[in-house]
Amino acid sequence: MHIFVKKYYSGSFFLLLFLRLAISIREMFAFFGKRKLVILSVLTDIVFYNLTMFLAVKIYSGYTDWETGIPDYGIPVIYTIPVMVHILTSAVLSVYRRDRLSVLRTMGAVVAGFFVITSLTFFFKDYAFSRGVVLILYFTLPFTLGGWRIFSKLWFKAGVSGAMSFRKRAIIVGTGEEALKLATKLRKKKGGYSQIVGLIGSKRVQVGEKLEGFEVVGSLETIVRVIRERGIQEVIFTTGELSYNSIIGIVASCRKENVEFQITGGESDFMVSKSEVSILNEIQLFEVNYNIVLPLHKIIKKSFDILFSLFILLFLFPILFIGKLIRGRENKFYSFIKKVPKVLGGDYSFVGPRKEATPGEPWIGKKGLTGFWLTDIDEDEDSTKSDIFYAKNQNIWLDLEIIGKTFNKLINEQ
Repeated sequence: MHIFVKKYYSGSFFLLLFLRLAISIREMFAFFGKRKLVILSVLTDIVFYNLTMFLAVKIYSGYTDWETGIPDYGIPVIYTIPVMVHILTSAVLSVYRRDRLSVLRTMGAVVAGFFVITSLTFFFKDYAFSRGVVLILYFTLPFTLGGWRIFSKLWFKAGVSGAMSFRKRAIIVGTGEEALKLATKLRKKKGGYSQIVGLIGSKRVQVGEKLEGFEVVGSLETIVRVIRERGIQEVIFTTGELSYNSIIGIVASCRKENVEFQITGGESDFMVSKSEVSILNEIQLFEVNYNIVLPLHKIIKKSFDILFSLFILLFLFPILFIGKLIRGRENKFYSFIKKVPKVLGGDYSFVGPRKEATPGEPWIGKKGLTGFWLTDIDEDEDSTKSDIFYAKNQNIWLDLEIIGKTFNKLINEQ
């Protein structure tokens, strides 16, 4: 645009200046528009970080004889330098992204920031006012910085790709009739698990074409670059367009990428596998793994079930019980909370499949009080695929998200 203006309007200095200024302003708005989530995340982190710092100082001074503990010259420092360290650490760890809010990366930035701050105060002893404040600050930050992100994702869908938070960015390898039929079905499917970014053609000349509303975003030769540039999490193959050896070759070429692969059957049923390929006696095998069976995930999930059950039974259940006595009837929310002792007793988990797997089937978790089968699909719809999806991708943040959506749904249905 600048070249066009210079070529045709160079005769008038003021008009040229005005047009260039207008173009620059437009480019600036476009720049910030594409990065509005990054900018809002940085500003919100600054606010919550310094509020947490203020809270840490108040808590520490309340339990000690330390009135303020911070000399006048140190007040501007503690409300600028630590938060700048956190912002820089978060930027290095890619916390601030244009399309999503990352809670786990934020936790990593908090841990890294703790070591940076303690190291700085070791070398700049004039600003090492209180280790107690630092400990309180970094104990509280995961709840404040992670909390506003969880709240934003649950209630405002901020930083969530697609209409549903558990949908993954996917590409379909193929441009034929079956690939287009599958892409259309996934786009329309209520409770679908994949957000289709585009198609992968067999030749480079197809890139940029639009087929029934879906863009060909890459070719078989450039699939790795497409995965990296577009943040792809799933690659879906359709049967009939590629040979088995071609599929294996693509999987092997993407072994360093953090993606999962799915192969559709004749009725678009998915055979889910991970991106790693093992070779055993010249036979290449896809490794299948579910998060729900990983030891660390099982420990965290069990601990969360116990602690959250105790919290609800001690603080929330008495309030709801009194409300039930006043109204003289039970509502759906009370009926849900009344089942919490079953979680504490180990019969249920807060989040899990609608029913446990039968003998001979892969274990997909203890049956839950809630799950995708309650929040995201119809009551009469088969929940098998959603249960398998949950078992594959289970983590504490996904559990919190499902519980939040469950409470939202039950309260709104009163």
